[in-house]
Amino acid sequence: MINLLLRTWSQTIQAFLPVIVALVWLRRQDDEAGAGAVRRGLIGGVLLTPLVGLWFQHVARQSQLEASLAWTAAGIALTALLASARTFAGVSNPRRISSIARTALVLAAIVLIVRQTMEVAVVAWVAVFELRSSEAILATLGGLGLGLGVVVTYVVAGRAAPPAVVAAAIRAFGVLYLAQATLYAVHESAESGWLPFSSAVHAATEPYGPDGIYGPLGSGLVAVVPLLVGIALNGRERTSKSAAPQPRRLALATLAIVLLSAAFAAFRHHQVSDEGSGFSIPANSSGGATAVAAPGSILFRGTGLGQGYGLLASAAPGGAPGIAALACERIAYGGGRGLCLQAKRALFTTYRAVLFDSTLTASRTMPLDGSPSRARVSADGRVGAITVFDTGIHSYSATTFSTITLLIDMTTGERLGNLEEFSTWRDGVRIKAADFNFWGVTFARDPTTFYATLRTAGVTYLVRGDLALRKLTVLRENVECPSLSPDNRRIAFKKRVGPASAPWRLYVLDVDSLTEHEISTEHRSVDDQIEWLDDRQVLYGVPRPSPSAVSDVWVTPVDGSAEPRMFLPEAESPVVVR
Repeated sequence: MINLLLRTWSQTIQAFLPVIVALVWLRRQDDEAGAGAVRRGLIGGVLLTPLVGLWFQHVARQSQLEASLAWTAAGIALTALLASARTFAGVSNPRRISSIARTALVLAAIVLIVRQTMEVAVVAWVAVFELRSSEAILATLGGLGLGLGVVVTYVVAGRAAPPAVVAAAIRAFGVLYLAQATLYAVHESAESGWLPFSSAVHAATEPYGPDGIYGPLGSGLVAVVPLLVGIALNGRERTSKSAAPQPRRLALATLAIVLLSAAFAAFRHHQVSDEGSGFSIPANSSGGATAVAAPGSILFRGTGLGQGYGLLASAAPGGAPGIAALACERIAYGGGRGLCLQAKRALFTTYRAVLFDSTLTASRTMPLDGSPSRARVSADGRVGAITVFDTGIHSYSATTFSTITLLIDMTTGERLGNLEEFSTWRDGVRIKAADFNFWGVTFARDPTTFYATLRTAGVTYLVRGDLALRKLTVLRENVECPSLSPDNRRIAFKKRVGPASAPWRLYVLDVDSLTEHEISTEHRSVDDQIEWLDDRQVLYGVPRPSPSAVSDVWVTPVDGSAEPRMFLPEAESPVVVR
């Protein structure tokens, strides 16, 4: 949930800080008419936020709207910069603004606020009324509260600083805000396809955009740098004892905002660091046989109620299972490298991914923002895929849920992309919606090509992905958790055909013709991402009847020539070592 908190914090700063800066500027110029107009715009923007958020949730072309509003914000910032330059160029008593200018100030304040708060409203609505997730609600409220704390800090600093310091700080803020708004406008325009070479521009600006890893950092710089400029210039303005308390108040305000930004920087560092996650990296050991990743063996998660529960284990034909000391919720392996998704359950449950080698020894970790759901590693071991639930709802059978699906470099642990950052195309038209969710990645022989599930507007689709182009193409409906066969000719998947209590049946899709057939011998509802044992048989986990918490791995031929049979008792998340 840290991403949600950071994004809400960033959006709150972008929404309210330019309006507060304008209000401070006008009040310091004794322009009560202008300040009153900005206040009315501030109140109006807040009151309109729920309605605009509801409207935004149903806009078909959201990226175009976001691009238009970003360009508008950049234009407002440029106009304000020019106006402030004229005002602070020696004019001691600026003329009062006209009624038309006051109306423009009201509208500008409303646009600047709702441009960001409409997205916060959408997230808050989903968290409270659809997901009913306490984690999402707290993350949203926390980001909003911390962002408003930054705004209050600016109000205090603006009242305390001398006029010349305020002027310099406002100019610094205006330049930085203009740069950020312009960057966002270019990014959203590229996403809308308005610019030449839009795909390349979008990919280049994605890390710095509103959803990128450095987006909140940009908002932090916009907030911190102007106050640091004020601190640097304030000493030159102290000419009397009466001015002495002002720098102290300004210093305290600046210190507060710097510490706040440093806290968020620490959060971001925690997200990309291998240390400080609260877990230890265990060695490959157990009380029994040692697990191995030998060709032809099966890696799996033990579900038996005993010493090996939840641990990574291996089994070879005719051999006894071996156990490693890695506790895993989901397991994936390929090309000598593996993924183990973990949950550390305590007062606050935390999650991480552990990368391990062919000896099943952990080599690197990375924190995760939600509970583990799916994992896959390409056949050559170069690329991994991780899906987590980003809310308190941990089931694909729920009517509303949110997922995060990341592609990572299995050698370095570096993030290669979030599937929500990729462009998505259907019938030659680029599509985007606020409710996009992706999960269930499966890789082709070339790991730059993959398949995954997309859900939007209550419908699931099979998409083919191109990692090099950061592009997803919709192929067909009602395909979940695809799994590509070793020969890359067929995709096994679960299809929603039954009632809500038992919705899924197993199907196989021909990659070339996109024709499908049911695995007719398996009549149970299977909620798993299938693993191919070979080119004609598949493995999948099936829970035992309640109240048992044990699952077993079953095998069945995809042509329906034999009944399913238990393959590994007390096991789930099977992976064939090829």
